[in-house]
Amino acid sequence: MLSPAEVEPRSYIRLSDGDIEIVGRFVTAVRTARAAKDAITRAVVERLQSSDIPVAYKTYSVDGLDEPPSGSRLCAVGAHRASAG
Repeated sequence: MLSPAEVEPRSYIRLSDGDIEIVGRFVTAVRTARAAKDAITRAVVERLQSSDIPVAYKTYSVDGLDEPPSGSRLCAVGAHRASAG
């Protein structure tokens, strides 16, 4: 059984070189987790927008790659084919 401290919602904030990471931890039923995460994300984005706080997103360019970068989980178009088998 979990103690009450383990089921209370928590948030953690971490600063890095170019961003602020905010992580929320909460307990929810398995079948409602996706909807809960969606609702929380939409509420956060709405609050940021209503406060005129810009949000930046990391972007990646994969144009012209013949092979994915070493150690990358990205694959170039056509580089990954499922085997027929």
